[in-house]
Amino acid sequence: MKKMIWLLLTIGIVWGQVDYTSQVQTIFTANCTSCHVYGHTSGLNLTSYAGVMAGGNTP
Repeated sequence: MKKMIWLLLTIGIVWGQVDYTSQVQTIFTANCTSCHVYGHTSGLNLTSYAGVMAGGNTP
């Protein structure tokens, strides 16, 4: 998962400004939020920007 986030951020730097809501959140919603939601055991909430920035339970 960290590799995917890093890849998305790296592509954004190369191609210009990234819009989180329309470009990143749509990918998370389509592929990740069935498991990574608020209150799930992983602790990683990918349903919002704040949840992504807060991170999960693993070091």
